[in-house]
Amino acid sequence: MSDSIGDAAAGIRGSNDTAQEANGILQQAVAQLEKARGQLQAAVAGTPQADATEALGVYGQAMEAVRDAQRAVQAAINAAESVAARL
Repeated sequence: MSDSIGDAAAGIRGSNDTAQEANGILQQAVAQLEKARGQLQAAVAGTPQADATEALGVYGQAMEAVRDAQRAVQAAINAAESVAARL
């Protein structure tokens, strides 16, 4: 039975490693969205276009959605670690 527990623990560690990598990729996505938003903001600076303001807001919403995904991934990691602790 200890082999199956060890296998399960190793599987959870592997899962969490992969999830941590995913969170890193999500962080890169936030950084890229911030860059894109900044570029748009610089491009439309001084223009009175409501569309530009809306587009900037949508970038903000996209960044928040990615951050929500990061929080969800971290919650999954925490839950998996809890399972591993009870093995």
